[in-house]
Amino acid sequence: MPSVIGLIFNLAMGSRLPC
Repeated sequence: MPSVIGLIFNLAMGSRLPC
């Protein structure tokens, strides 16, 4: 299911970003 992978990837990228 690419939906879960995409969601996790997006979350990880956002978390990694110094926001």
